[in-house]
Amino acid sequence: MIYQKTVEGNFDEIVERITQGIMSSRTGYSVTEEANYQTHGHKVAVRMIQRFASTIGERVALQLTFIQQDDEQVEVCGIASGFEGLLFLHSPSGQKEAIETLKKITEEL
Repeated sequence: MIYQKTVEGNFDEIVERITQGIMSSRTGYSVTEEANYQTHGHKVAVRMIQRFASTIGERVALQLTFIQQDDEQVEVCGIASGFEGLLFLHSPSGQKEAIETLKKITEEL
C-alpha cells in the first residue's frame, strides 16, 4: 500500500511530527532504520517504522520518505508492507491502518 502527498511547512518539523504521530498512534511501533541526506540542495529523510505483534501474528513495516521540494514544500511518501512467515502473517488490515494514520496526520498539518 502506498500513500503520497505534498505538504506545506518546515522540513525538519514535518519529519518529526509525522514520525512521532505514527509512533504514538499504536503501541509496538519502533523506528528500525533512519537516514538523512542532502542531494542537489534538497533534504531527504527516510524512516523505517515497524510493528511486531506476535500475539495476533502481525508484522507491519512503514517506510516513510520525505523529500524537500522547496523551502516550504515537502513530498511525503509512505509504503506499508507486511510479512508472511511462521510467526508473522501478511496483514493487509495493519498495513491499511498504518497508511490511514499517515493520511490523517498529513491532512492535519
